[in-house]
Amino acid sequence: MLNEDVQPHVFAGSSEDEPEFVNDDGYEYNPSSSEFDDQYLDGEDDGSHLDDYQSGDDSDYESDDNTKEVACNRYETGSGGFEFNATRDNIILKPGQLFVNVNEFRKVLQIFAIRNGFRLKRLKNEKSRVTAKCAADGCTWRINASPNWNKRTFQVKTYCFEHTCARIDDNYEANSIW
Repeated sequence: MLNEDVQPHVFAGSSEDEPEFVNDDGYEYNPSSSEFDDQYLDGEDDGSHLDDYQSGDDSDYESDDNTKEVACNRYETGSGGFEFNATRDNIILKPGQLFVNVNEFRKVLQIFAIRNGFRLKRLKNEKSRVTAKCAADGCTWRINASPNWNKRTFQVKTYCFEHTCARIDDNYEANSIW
């Protein structure tokens, strides 16, 4: 049944002063009027229709995370790298350290967390990158690794080694497979 109170927004004809389509918000579209296209497609955009938001305007931003900003050790591109040596009992992680693949890095990271008494929170755990941090609130320990430039080895790129949390006795990283 047709409701007689509702007026359609589509106009017939091609009169210059009648829009061809009006949506519910009152926006009129007339394809014969090409003012917008002429102005913006010919490179005459002055930017007056854009807002003035700038990404640097977030000086009042406060993070929900209570972590402190610390200077992390970063791997310097082009400075080479050194292979991880698994023969020692004490695992030492450093920026620039090379691993055979992502699986070796994950295994070493798991053992490192168990031996040093902290839980890992894996932020990114993909084939192309691994980013992990200490799961304790406010702790600054963090590590980031990704494939090396040769795409054959996996390399530690960023490492914030300082823990600002207490050591834990129970660890979910120590599972039946470990």
